[in-house]
Amino acid sequence: MYLLVSGRLHLLEINVDVEPGILVGELGMLAPGGLRMQTLQVSEDSIMLEMTYDSIEQL
Repeated sequence: MYLLVSGRLHLLEINVDVEPGILVGELGMLAPGGLRMQTLQVSEDSIMLEMTYDSIEQL
């Protein structure tokens, strides 16, 4: 799972821009086998913070 800190991303299949402050990849963490649901494309230079399944489990 990732938090977009700055920049811009784009979800190709649904034609949606992702702006700072949005979490992406959370469904892939919950899906069996970590299967992804969308294709994410970087539209601008971006900074993202990664949160692993292990770190969420510790919360």
